[in-house]
Amino acid sequence: GQETDRFNELIARVTSTLKTLGSAIKGLVVMSAQLEDMYNAFLLQKLPPLWGEPVSYPCLKPLNSWFADFEMRVSFVSTWLKNGPPASYWVSSFYFPQGFMTCSKQVHARKTKIPIDSLAFWTEPTDCMDVSQAVTPKDGQHVHGLFVQGAGWDVPAKQMCESEKGVLFVELPMIWMQVVMQDDFASLKEQ
Repeated sequence: GQETDRFNELIARVTSTLKTLGSAIKGLVVMSAQLEDMYNAFLLQKLPPLWGEPVSYPCLKPLNSWFADFEMRVSFVSTWLKNGPPASYWVSSFYFPQGFMTCSKQVHARKTKIPIDSLAFWTEPTDCMDVSQAVTPKDGQHVHGLFVQGAGWDVPAKQMCESEKGVLFVELPMIWMQVVMQDDFASLKEQ
């Protein structure tokens, strides 16, 4: 719903502005200030303001990296729509990850007839770093695409550790997310 709508809006904006800029470069339409800003952004390998927020997701990457990232995000969502739910959700590809989390709670609440406000998330890191090896869990979801900054991650111990010298960001392994009752949360925490 919301995610696909936002991606479709961004795709439409990119497509239409590229066509218009092409026409302006050929002299078929007037080069507006916005189109000139877009052209100059291309020369500087920056995201054009016409494609930025609120239409796009926040991103500080140069233009070529932004395009590669954009293609991966669209591919992830397209594959999900064509093939059904993935074994692991690339949570950092979402415009609004909180919406995914809320939806997960809503699905669980409807299935179990438990009020959504009495539910919480229980998360456990897995030892899986290769998402292609992911298997859909019986309960909950797997998510990937999360990073820690200024720390390392010990995969076998499933805990943070000292970062390696010169390494600023470390990708976390796939995380298992399960919706549980808030009352059960404390007992799970003790295990």
